[in-house]
Amino acid sequence: MVDEAGCRPTVVTVDKAAGARIGVPMIRHAGALDALPLARAVWNHDGVILGGGGLIQDETGPLNIPFHLSRLATARMLRKPWAGVGLGVGEVRRRTGRLLARFVLRNAVAVSVRDRASARRYCELTGQPAITAADPVFMRTPRAVEAGSCLVVSLRRANSPGRRRLRGSDPPDESRLRRWAEMIDAVAEPRGLEVRFVAWERSLDAPLHEAVAARLRSPTITEVPATDDIIERMGAGRLVLTMRYHGAIAALLHGRPCVMLDYSPKMADLADESHDGVSLAPLDAEPRHVVAAFDAVIGRVDARADALEDLRRRAAANREVVRKLAFAARRDHNRS
Repeated sequence: MVDEAGCRPTVVTVDKAAGARIGVPMIRHAGALDALPLARAVWNHDGVILGGGGLIQDETGPLNIPFHLSRLATARMLRKPWAGVGLGVGEVRRRTGRLLARFVLRNAVAVSVRDRASARRYCELTGQPAITAADPVFMRTPRAVEAGSCLVVSLRRANSPGRRRLRGSDPPDESRLRRWAEMIDAVAEPRGLEVRFVAWERSLDAPLHEAVAARLRSPTITEVPATDDIIERMGAGRLVLTMRYHGAIAALLHGRPCVMLDYSPKMADLADESHDGVSLAPLDAEPRHVVAAFDAVIGRVDARADALEDLRRRAAANREVVRKLAFAARRDHNRS
């Protein structure tokens, strides 16, 4: 999108090593010590994009909104035009978070959000409208992959809202690990499927996957794909069980039946956008309920196709937001 608008991006990240694999310039911003390099990078650019992803929420902790909006606050302090692209707006329960969001999320060139629930929450927070688009990943055309005889699983730690650290979620206890193993076996064993764990974050997901795999009866394999391959690896199975939001998007892109474990409001938001092409199950659901969710979603081929067509069409609005920002940035640059 950014390249199409004739812009040269620099990506702000907490993990420059991961960014290096993508092949674009990166600037690290993981805390207060990185504020000066961030300001220098913003000063040397003509505009700022906030997004995509679920950045506007405090379910992951009270520091989430101040951390992400500090980047935008830097842009506004330096009088750089900004736009929100494919934003996910979740629940903001704390008054301080609501006040900060309302103060910082002003004077955008344009803002697109990834679902109707995010549009409603954005308007409630800021008093401003947003374009209802879709997650930018829906603009990607993945490589075709064969649906192997496996259940693709992607788990993560659930949120711990009380923690005052950005990556402070607690590891699951033994009862949850066993419950997850039971539900996975209940889906995989009767269908003769291998279980393939796909990690999105090596340091967090991979150890969790190993712990659940050790409690399974089904044959397993664990993977930590490269960034460029992860969408395809999520689609390389017959069924998908995921706690990763973009794992469900990968399933839709490949037309695979998918059940999401409902650990965050964004999962229900995506299920609502999917025309019933994706099912939702409680985080600690009884195994039989997860089996029933798969039984219900497997036959909804047309629903998945309709959802993908609709979401791809809506995702195109993100391009227009980037174009508007590029125009505003060039105009301001020429005036200076």
